[in-house]
Amino acid sequence: RCMFCDKRFKHQKDINDHIRRVHEKKRNPQACPYCDKIISSKCGLTVHIRTHTGEKPYKCERVKRPLCSVCGKILSSRTALVFHMRTHTGEKPYEC
Repeated sequence: RCMFCDKRFKHQKDINDHIRRVHEKKRNPQACPYCDKIISSKCGLTVHIRTHTGEKPYKCERVKRPLCSVCGKILSSRTALVFHMRTHTGEKPYEC
């Protein structure tokens, strides 16, 4: 998926070609309003600003983060969920 216009492609090569053909032509250096960094294009600035705002416009449809069935906390991985569940069960599998 193109990070600038949300167009979808099957292969990374096609995305790269699309960005070069469509978006890199629109170069017009811009300063970030948050940190004054100069970004070479308006599209690039849009993506850069997301590092400041935390905006995540693309939802990953394949990866679902694990959810604790006891307290509802969302964990980063299945392994993190296993360790988290020990806070509810009191399980301590290792000896000092």
